[in-house]
Amino acid sequence: MVHLQVVPGGRFVLVVARGLLDEAGIPALRHDLLAVLSQHPADVVLDLTELAGLGVRGQAVLIGLRLRLRARGRHLVLVTAAHSTSDTSDEDTTYGGSDAFFQRPSVPGAERLLAALDGSRR
Repeated sequence: MVHLQVVPGGRFVLVVARGLLDEAGIPALRHDLLAVLSQHPADVVLDLTELAGLGVRGQAVLIGLRLRLRARGRHLVLVTAAHSTSDTSDEDTTYGGSDAFFQRPSVPGAERLLAALDGSRR
C-alpha cells in the first residue's frame, strides 16, 4: 500500500510517496495523484525515494500525471535516490525517455530546477 504525504508550498506542492506499490494499488495511486492536481494548482515535486515497486504500470501513471501538468503549463519533478547527477547540476535530466520528466536527487535540487524553469517561462 502506498501513502501520499502532501505538503503545499508557495510555487510547488511536495508529494512524498511511501510504501510498496503493487498492481492492485495502481488505481488508488492514480486517483490520489489526480486529487492532488485538482486541489493544488502548482508545479509538483514527487518524492519517490521511499517508494518501492513502481514498475511499468506505475511509470505509466507518472507519464499521465506529467502530461496533465504540461497541458496546464505546470511541471513535474521526480526526486529519486538512484539519480547519478549532482544535486547542484543544472543539467536537465529525464526519466522515462523523451522529455517526460525532470529528475533530481533531492527536494532542494528540485526546487532549484523549478526556480530556473519558472524564470524561463517569463
